[in-house]
Amino acid sequence: MKIDVKQLIRVLEDLKPAIAKAQMVEQASHYIFSGETIVAFDDRICISHPFSFDTVCSVEGEDLLRSLKTIKEIEAEMWVEKDILIIRSDKVEVELSTVVGDRSAEKMIEGIGIGSLTWSPLHPDFCVGLGICAFTASDDATKRNLTAVHVNQNYMESSDDLRITEYIYDGQMPEVLIPKKAAIEIAKFDAKEYSLTEAWIHFRTDTGLVFSSRIIKESFPDCSSFFEVEGTEIRLPIELKEIAKEVSFMAEGKTEVDVNIVITISKGSCQVEASKSRGRITKDIDMVYKRDKPVKIIINPDFLYEALSRSPVVTISNAGNVALFQSERFRHVIALATADSKEKKDG
Repeated sequence: MKIDVKQLIRVLEDLKPAIAKAQMVEQASHYIFSGETIVAFDDRICISHPFSFDTVCSVEGEDLLRSLKTIKEIEAEMWVEKDILIIRSDKVEVELSTVVGDRSAEKMIEGIGIGSLTWSPLHPDFCVGLGICAFTASDDATKRNLTAVHVNQNYMESSDDLRITEYIYDGQMPEVLIPKKAAIEIAKFDAKEYSLTEAWIHFRTDTGLVFSSRIIKESFPDCSSFFEVEGTEIRLPIELKEIAKEVSFMAEGKTEVDVNIVITISKGSCQVEASKSRGRITKDIDMVYKRDKPVKIIINPDFLYEALSRSPVVTISNAGNVALFQSERFRHVIALATADSKEKKDG
């Protein structure tokens, strides 16, 4: 059959979050062609997208995606012959080993129950809030209930014991804990609908892409009292959010969510610092701050940008140990490091 090469690459890139680097379950590192869809499945996340292909088969994910990217022509032919997936354009021919005829994709979809789901509309602001709260979810597997974004009716929240984020959106969803990894990826899609089952939550886009994630069956702690912060409101410099992004290239982190910069506020000054093993950069900004005790905020630059876009005002507690960012629909409280501390805690 004839394929649009760039379109197929886009679909495979969308499915890539469910391609496992290590094959924990059978075919977890494969793209699976079911005849009507392409599916990627790593036991915790399943992503499918409509795609008609006349053979049921699966192929190693990284090999397929990289091979397609070598084709510069707009179209190519793709078919299966003797358990080999063949892709041929005018100047490129690719042959990839496949697993053929075992109905793997159909079995996975049937097991998750995508075909029988009842869909509900999803408010456009949901994915925005999910992405913001994902920054604050924990990576500590010993605190499993904190390794997720907690959604309950019209609000969502997350915490890693050092910071808490709450986001209010114009929608309703039954209570659910969405794992951090899934929340980060779902936030990138323009999902229009959702469906919640006993073990999975599903999101669907206008293009027919379905992103399914296992949910966490735990209870989330009541964090409301931590937002009751009494202290001094200070207005952060308007240029801080842009400067934070400018210097973030020098900050270290395995993913964008893990990157942090250090904001140190002292009398008349706000210093922005980003550092990694190969270097360090600091930038000073004039600001009004009259307290004797400096304040150090360790925070993700993208998260800071979102927070300051909602309000440039932060409340520093009287004890100088926490900071509160808040606006009409957003609250974020963070434990502050001591101003002379060199230890980098996530913020």
